[in-house]
Amino acid sequence: ARNDGRAKRAEEIDQIIGEWSKQRTLEDILSALQSIAVPAGRIYTAKDIAEDPHYRARGVIETIESAEGLKVEMPGIIPKLSQNPGEIRHRAPTLGEHTESILKQHGFTVEQIRTLKDAGVLQ
Repeated sequence: ARNDGRAKRAEEIDQIIGEWSKQRTLEDILSALQSIAVPAGRIYTAKDIAEDPHYRARGVIETIESAEGLKVEMPGIIPKLSQNPGEIRHRAPTLGEHTESILKQHGFTVEQIRTLKDAGVLQ
């Protein structure tokens, strides 16, 4: 079998595979394909990943604390490297959280920042 032949008959092949797949569970399909060395795996949704115990054990989903003190689940660091696995050190800032300190670093005075806030430019 060559790819050009498969490409010409893609619709027919998809129909045959679809009919075969409809008659089986996902577990049966994966087992059958893996038993004959066909690379196959489940296609995960974000919800599937978040609920999968293996992904959780690998740190793919991490829990952090939001600015409001709530527990928030988010993607962890991928890939997990043995010598440099990476980590989430702190949460992302909320919108405008660091605006004042950044403006001060760039030479804005407290009065200038207050003027911008009074004008509605900053929150």
